[in-house]
Amino acid sequence: MDFHLVPRELPDVRRRLVEWWNSPEGWRTQEFTHVEGLSILGKVPAFRREKVIAQTINEEVSRLRGELFYVNDEMTQLAAGQRFQYLALQPQDLPAPVGFIYFDRTLGTYSEESRTLHVRGISWGPYVLHGVVEGIWLSFYATYDTPEGVPFLYDTETFWPFSDGDTRMADAAGERASWLSAALGAWLFMGVHKEAEIRDEQLPSAIRRRMARAEMPVDPVRVVTLRKLRPTERDEEKRDGSSGGNFSHRWYSRGYFWEKRRNKNGERIYCSGSIKGPEDKPLIIKETVNVWRR
Repeated sequence: MDFHLVPRELPDVRRRLVEWWNSPEGWRTQEFTHVEGLSILGKVPAFRREKVIAQTINEEVSRLRGELFYVNDEMTQLAAGQRFQYLALQPQDLPAPVGFIYFDRTLGTYSEESRTLHVRGISWGPYVLHGVVEGIWLSFYATYDTPEGVPFLYDTETFWPFSDGDTRMADAAGERASWLSAALGAWLFMGVHKEAEIRDEQLPSAIRRRMARAEMPVDPVRVVTLRKLRPTERDEEKRDGSSGGNFSHRWYSRGYFWEKRRNKNGERIYCSGSIKGPEDKPLIIKETVNVWRR
C-alpha cells in the first residue's frame, strides 16, 4: 500500500487518534480487549474492568501527546534493516521520555479479517511498577488497505523492560521483534550513533490554531532524516567513473569507533556512518544482524 504523510499532517493524525481513544468506539475496543484477554494484561475481572479501561485510555492519550517524530522513507529503510538479537534498552537511548514516531515506510505487514495491515507508528512512555520506572510501554499503529477515516488503527501493545541485553529479542517480542528492532535502530541512529539529522518543522499557523482549539500540543514535528555528508574528492571520482566506480545504487556505510584515537576524556572517537554512491541511484539496504549489549 502506497501511503505517505508529510510532517505537517502528523499533528492532525494524532488529534484524530486521541479523539478515537476518547470515543465510545475506543472504549468498546478496550472493553473487548480486556474481556477476551487480548491485552498483555490478560483477562481483567469485571469488578476492575472499568477502572483498567479508563487508565489504559488515559495513559495512551498521554503517550500520543508526547513529542512527535517523523522518520522519512530512507531513514525508515535503514532502521528497518537492523535486526537486534538482544533486548538492550536504557532510558538514555530514547529520543524523548514520551512520544509518537511515524515511519514513512512499512515496518511489517500481517493479515486480519481479509485485510492487510501495515505497521507504521509506535507510541511509547514509561511503564511504572510499584513506583519504579521498569521500562517503556509501546503501542503499535497500523494503516490498512481502505484509507477512509482514521489513517491509523491501534493494533497491539507490548512492554519493553530496561536491560543491558540479557534477553534475546525473539524470545521476548515474538512477531513484534522486527518492529522493535526498527524502533531501536531509529532511536540509536538519532542518539547514540548520531547518524541521523533531526530538524524541527514548525506547523503552519492554520494547523496551530486548529490544534489549539482541540487542546492539542502545537509543538513542532521532529523530522528525522539521514545525515547528509559533503562528498569527498574520492567520492566524486567514483561518481564520474574516473576511479573505476560505476555504481548502480547507493548503500549505507556503517559507522565505527576509532581503535587508537581518543578524545580528551579518553573515550574512543566515533566516526558516523554515511550513505555512499551516486545521489541519483536507488538506496539499497541489506538486512543487518546487530548485537547491541551493554
